[in-house]
Amino acid sequence: MPVAFAEIMNHLSEDNELLNYNNVPYTGIISKNLVGAVSENQYLNGRKHGIQKLYFPCGQLKEAVMYTNGLANGRFISYYEDGSKRMNATYSFGEFDGLLEVWSQCGRLRERKTYYHGKLIACRA
Repeated sequence: MPVAFAEIMNHLSEDNELLNYNNVPYTGIISKNLVGAVSENQYLNGRKHGIQKLYFPCGQLKEAVMYTNGLANGRFISYYEDGSKRMNATYSFGEFDGLLEVWSQCGRLRERKTYYHGKLIACRA
């Protein structure tokens, strides 16, 4: 169950990219109100780990990305507020790796790029 950031913020600190709660690496889920969005981040031993989510104020999912030990690692997907897909990509340990696609709000594919270990190797606009 997510914990509200506002409830624990006075006990949190960051050290060498680790999130600590009372000086111990944090494990759990934190929900945070941002300008124009709400984030829900999972942590394991102080690092982002698991599905990281961002929501529009209305509650609709805005984006989701998988993390492993502090690095984006797996599928990233984002949506427009009406629920239509905006972007789909794959990360491998913090770098784009594979297909990255971007759609217009009306559903037309605008970009298709292919990455290999963070390097762009093909592009179609």
